[in-house]
Amino acid sequence: ARRYGFEGVVVTEVHEGWPAAKAGLAPLQVTRRNRIIGGDAIVAVDGSKVATSNDLLDAFEAAGAGSEVSLTLKSGSELRDVTVRLAEINR
Repeated sequence: ARRYGFEGVVVTEVHEGWPAAKAGLAPLQVTRRNRIIGGDAIVAVDGSKVATSNDLLDAFEAAGAGSEVSLTLKSGSELRDVTVRLAEINR
């Protein structure tokens, strides 16, 4: 995130049909010339600031699969909140 001047955790991928897609999260896109096009950064989970992917994973693990969490997203200079139900990921 810091590389591109963002705070929080940049959304890099959104899979169709998954909770992030249903909530309207948009992935960051970077052109071949390193120009940023759109995308969201997650800056808080349930009101608690997240700065790194580890912060984000810790917040998701604490909430647990199946729980609903509120994500604060930053898109450009705009902030918005969305609710996402955390999915179980089978590995």
